[in-house]
Amino acid sequence: MKTKPKQVELLSPAGSFLALKAVAEAGADAVYAAGENFGARAYAKNLIEMELLSAIDYLHLRGKRFYLTVNTLLKRQELEQKLYAYIAPLYRQGLDGVIVQDLGVLSFLREHFPEMNVHASTQMSVSSAYGAKLLKELGVSRIVTAREISLNEIRTIYEDTDLEIESFVHGAMCYSYSGRCLLSSVLGGRSGNRGRCAQPCRLPYEFGKGLSPSLVDENGYSQYRENKQGKFGGKSVSPSVVYPLSMKDLAAIELLPQLIQSGVSSLKIEGRMKQVEYAVGVTRIYRHYLDTYPENNGGGYLVDEEDKRILEELGSRGGFTKGYYERNSYGGKANEGRQEESMISLLDSSHRKGQGGEAFSAKQTLKSKSRQQQMGFVQENPSKKMSIQPTQSEKIAVRAKLFLRIGTAAKLTLFCKEKEVTVFGAVAEQAQNAPLVGSELIKRLQKTGETDYRIEQVELDIEESVFLAVSAINELRREGICALREALLKEYRRAEGLPQGEENSANAIEDSIYEENKQSNQREGANPEKYIECAEQSTVLSSNNEPIKNHPYLTAAIDKPEQLAPLLETGRISTIYVDHGICGKQVAENIHESGKRILYSLPQVFRQADVKKQEERIQAAIEYGIDGFVVHTYDALEFVKEQIATNSDAPKNLELVTGNTLYCLTKDSYNTFLAAGVSRVSLPVELSRTELKDRGFHGGELLVYGHLPVVVSAQCLMKNTGQCIGQSTGDNTSYFLNDRRKAKFPVKICCEGCYNIIYNSVPLSLFHVLNKNSIGSLSLDSIHLSFTIEDENQVQQVLSYCEAGIFGEGIDKQNYLKEYTGSHFRSGVA
Repeated sequence: MKTKPKQVELLSPAGSFLALKAVAEAGADAVYAAGENFGARAYAKNLIEMELLSAIDYLHLRGKRFYLTVNTLLKRQELEQKLYAYIAPLYRQGLDGVIVQDLGVLSFLREHFPEMNVHASTQMSVSSAYGAKLLKELGVSRIVTAREISLNEIRTIYEDTDLEIESFVHGAMCYSYSGRCLLSSVLGGRSGNRGRCAQPCRLPYEFGKGLSPSLVDENGYSQYRENKQGKFGGKSVSPSVVYPLSMKDLAAIELLPQLIQSGVSSLKIEGRMKQVEYAVGVTRIYRHYLDTYPENNGGGYLVDEEDKRILEELGSRGGFTKGYYERNSYGGKANEGRQEESMISLLDSSHRKGQGGEAFSAKQTLKSKSRQQQMGFVQENPSKKMSIQPTQSEKIAVRAKLFLRIGTAAKLTLFCKEKEVTVFGAVAEQAQNAPLVGSELIKRLQKTGETDYRIEQVELDIEESVFLAVSAINELRREGICALREALLKEYRRAEGLPQGEENSANAIEDSIYEENKQSNQREGANPEKYIECAEQSTVLSSNNEPIKNHPYLTAAIDKPEQLAPLLETGRISTIYVDHGICGKQVAENIHESGKRILYSLPQVFRQADVKKQEERIQAAIEYGIDGFVVHTYDALEFVKEQIATNSDAPKNLELVTGNTLYCLTKDSYNTFLAAGVSRVSLPVELSRTELKDRGFHGGELLVYGHLPVVVSAQCLMKNTGQCIGQSTGDNTSYFLNDRRKAKFPVKICCEGCYNIIYNSVPLSLFHVLNKNSIGSLSLDSIHLSFTIEDENQVQQVLSYCEAGIFGEGIDKQNYLKEYTGSHFRSGVA
């Protein structure tokens, strides 16, 4: 077993250059921030290029590190035309690392900037050692873990990989697994994957079984909203019933020893959009406890109650939670393996102004006066209100030695941090009047002004009756400091990154990989003759019965057994993705007998507790002739690859398909997925028709129908609203969330994996905008139907729309879906 990390980094946020300097002086070992592009906090006051360059040097001169967030999904034009120019000057300056979400960005940075570390953002939702191993193979040096995993799961990642582990210890928490939320995107067009989340999770909702829109009043608000008596709709209902998606802020200050012992080497504070005072105050307190930890190796570790109070006064939503760290890995039932602490403890119960708990102002009265001086609080006004104020920047200590001889060039040597530089100035002269006085020389040399340095010790070696003009002394000092700065920063500087050409080496092999992959997608199933017949039936014919070139084949996914029959009857479907919970030998036989292929679809969330059960199911699936697998996370992708590799009976032609939450927007990401063993990728639902055409690669699968999963959460709505009976019974998709605008969102309670899926209130449907002639222009491998909450009749109805829209003469709008969305197909997201 590995020992704990030798060095533990305190990583603080900065939404501005002022904040960066302040948290650095407050004790951060490293700072993360965004520039004007590609950060997950697009509305923060991010740093311009000049500030980024200055920030890198400012931190390096103080022995600290700077990480840039490029943790959004990039479109083709952004990656190919903007990313290189954006990163190159920062890379040359000595940027320590980049935090990324997009696999294409990861690949691009590793190829063009090989000497720079790349960190996997929490937006990649790495929840086990499997995902960490995969990303390590792709060049990641650090994993920012999903907030949902426990200390035990973090320890497993640490022990099974050589990667650095970064975990959040303080700040806001998302209700959904990071990177798995489309709620803001589908409701208002503001994509969290593009840094523009509108936080609809902070709004009121009603949860229950078979809810009706009548549960909201004529103004569009839940009848259970809080009234003046402090009750909800006249009832004593838990606030979580009204704000079931609004999370408390995380405060893991009491768990620092356990986090460090679990292998966390970087303790991350959230808050790039919060006030400077907040970031400084939180950093100071965590710095204090991180410094005291080594004194007793965690033994007897105790957090002062006043410090807890200070943290809450600096900012929180309805108090704090320790998050998921002490919650054991889930398994079996919704409550199994959980500690006694209620899930509701993670939810915000303050709900000020109906917004699910806005953060307190960092300038509220700080009552803990006994900690005032230790934590750096200052009195704000005569009423004794206290606030956190950033201290003045600590200057870097320098020693100096001045050598002056008549008729010889003045020589100044500066010493700092084992660096030594010498500069020469004007020739010293014989003093005509008063010779130089030592005290005056020292005073002149110590006038470092607004530079980062202070000359605290000066040694003089000067000849009697020597003279040097004041201007010459000042110039000598300036040149010395400039030379010292360059010497201190030289080790961080880099040469230009590898040039960006018309076609980089990864992209150059795209065509050959695509052709090879396409052939593997056409492989025969369990019954070759019937599969070939099915494929021929799904070929779209023109008016003169000629096949339409490059038309994709059709796949479908099911979540419930009753959805299968209509798919077996149609000749249009070539492949069926079956949810892991209902996939079995009989289902596989039925699908193969119909001449179709079957893919085993893994859970939307894959954690360490899933390993044993999924090992058994996957090995059984291989035995009964599964044709491939669908994976929705990086963890599941690597896990399935290992299962196939270690099973000698596994066919070599098993297909591996990614779900559309493994985002693939560009050629770089596409090639990286192929290199990682993927046969076919699903295309993101946030790209427009134009962007899909311009994605830069051929192939992929396009979703043309389905209720989009807008939230995937480790929180259980049944548990939080007091309706949980320990496991789901009967139809676990008959639960709904109603929002204040009367929209009704289906909820799937996944007790086996202990997570919830919230689906969009209306299905995505593109049958009215795609047809047999236009669909070929998208250069797709396949088009996809996703059935989740639909019953057998609804599946049959959707198939008829597909037949008319994709394969026929077009949709009859009079007999189309009553409610549907084209999502972002027309305009995409900003």
